[in-house]
Amino acid sequence: MVRQAHADWASFYVDYCSLKQELKNAFVVGDLQGQNWNKMLSQELEKVNGFYLEKEAELQKQLKHFEENSEQLSTSQAFTQFCRVLEILRYYVVLNYMSIYKITKKRNKMLRGVKPINYLTVLIDQAFYTSIKLARITVKTELLALRVIPGNLNEQNFQCPICWDVLCNPVVLSCAHRFCWSCLSKTSERMQSCPVCRKDQQLDPLNFNIDWVLTEFLHQKFPHTREAIRTTEREGLIQQLEARACSLECACAPCIETPSVDTQPPVAAQPATPVESQIESRPKIQECKYSLLKRIGEGVFG
Repeated sequence: MVRQAHADWASFYVDYCSLKQELKNAFVVGDLQGQNWNKMLSQELEKVNGFYLEKEAELQKQLKHFEENSEQLSTSQAFTQFCRVLEILRYYVVLNYMSIYKITKKRNKMLRGVKPINYLTVLIDQAFYTSIKLARITVKTELLALRVIPGNLNEQNFQCPICWDVLCNPVVLSCAHRFCWSCLSKTSERMQSCPVCRKDQQLDPLNFNIDWVLTEFLHQKFPHTREAIRTTEREGLIQQLEARACSLECACAPCIETPSVDTQPPVAAQPATPVESQIESRPKIQECKYSLLKRIGEGVFG
C-alpha cells in the first residue's frame, strides 16, 4: 500500500506502519486495552478526512469552472490534469479503507482480551468512505468530456453491470459504480456491498438517489432507449412496492369491511359468474393495496 500511494500525498494516507508498531508497543507498556492505539487511529482518520474533504472541495470548484468554459476543454491541459487528480483521489479512498480493514483485523488478532472492532463500524462514520460527492464529480466529468471531446459514444460504457442493458434510472454509489435502480434494489435484498468492487455500504432502495444528470444524458444520446427505460423501470418499481406492501396487510386489517349489527337481512341474489366470484372473494385490503401502488408508480415514472 505504501508503494501504491501517490508520492505527493504520502503523509496524508493512513499510517499503517505506525499503527502496526503501536500494537506491538501495547504489550511492552502494558496497554492491553489498546487505548493509545485507539487515539492514534482517531488521529489518522481525522487527518485523512480533512485532506479528503479539502481535495473534494477543490475538485468540485474546478469542475464548475470547466462546465462554465466547456468550449476550451478539447485543448485544455488543465482539464487533463484535473482528470488525473480525480482518479488519484478515488484510489486514495480505496487505499485508505483497505488500510483500515487490515489494521483492525490485526488489532483484533493481537488484542484478544478486548472487544473486537468491526472495520465497517469505523468506516461508516468517515467522510472519505461515505461521501457520494466524489462519485458525482466523476460522473459529471465523464459526461462533460464526452460532450466536448470528439469521439464515438459506445452503449457498452453505459451498461448496467447486472442486467447488461443501458442504464435505466441510474443510481451511482460512493465507489462511482452505477446500476439500474431496479437491478440494485433487487441486489440489495441479498447483499450490502457494491456488486462490482464489493465495497461495503448500506444499500436501501428508499435512500437511492437517481442521477438525473446522467439520466438526461442517456436520453439525449440514446433516444431509442427512452421509452423502454420508462416502461421497464415503472414495472420494476411496481414490483418492489408490491413486495413491500405485503408486509403492511396485518397493519391494514381494520380496513377490511365487517358486517354491521344493524345490517338488513341479505336479499337473495343471482348466482355469480366465475369472474365475479373471484372479485367478491378478494379482501378489500388487496384492492386498496394495488390501487395505491398503481398511483405511486404512475406518480414517479408516469
